[in-house]
Amino acid sequence: HLGLTRWEMPGLKLSDNDWDAHKALLRAHKPFRNFEMRRSDQEGRIRWFSVSGEPIFDAEEVFAGYQGVGSNITARKLAEVALQASEQRARAIINASPVPMALSDSVGNMIIFLNPAFIQTFGYALSDIPTLADCWHRAYPDPVYRQQAVESWKAELVRSAQTETPFAPIEMNICCKDGTNRFVLVGATALKDSLAGSHLVVLHDVTERQRDKLALQSSLAEKTTLLNEVHHRVKN
Repeated sequence: HLGLTRWEMPGLKLSDNDWDAHKALLRAHKPFRNFEMRRSDQEGRIRWFSVSGEPIFDAEEVFAGYQGVGSNITARKLAEVALQASEQRARAIINASPVPMALSDSVGNMIIFLNPAFIQTFGYALSDIPTLADCWHRAYPDPVYRQQAVESWKAELVRSAQTETPFAPIEMNICCKDGTNRFVLVGATALKDSLAGSHLVVLHDVTERQRDKLALQSSLAEKTTLLNEVHHRVKN
């Protein structure tokens, strides 16, 4: 795997940095299992191995060294590194987003992460709403409305999963930490790989649009009432 002869290959010795975590086991002559180590091949490429070994004793019961086996796990390690880099990029994008976002664990009913925009918009930190139950109770203090919100949310999660179609955004009225209310369109995306079972929740703040809509409806209602009164007077 390395393209080196046993004379060219550096020995597995106690001073090797790869073995620092196992020095105690080596000194105690105890076996080790599935220890991950890395070496460079002749072209300087890193190769990862999973190694297991056990001590060897001579006829006088004197420790003579170790024997063991190793398997090449380079492909797996490279995939893990790529996945970790991808997750780090995704987290950086979420952190920088001006749109409030949260990461929830639907299996463990936990809130895993809140981006800065979420904290700034609604005032809640992760310590305020560590679980989905905490979030439901604080964001929707009215029990009747909370029940409606929970049922709508769960129903859409089920529908989205069963039909394998995108989560349809739901309009919700969220109570912020300071007691004010924000109207939001809430959507969710099921995540995969190491975050399987989790959902990325995106909350678009439409408070101003909703207020304009309500103001327009109120204005139209007033005008309709006024026109009805004028029509009534003219008729009489």
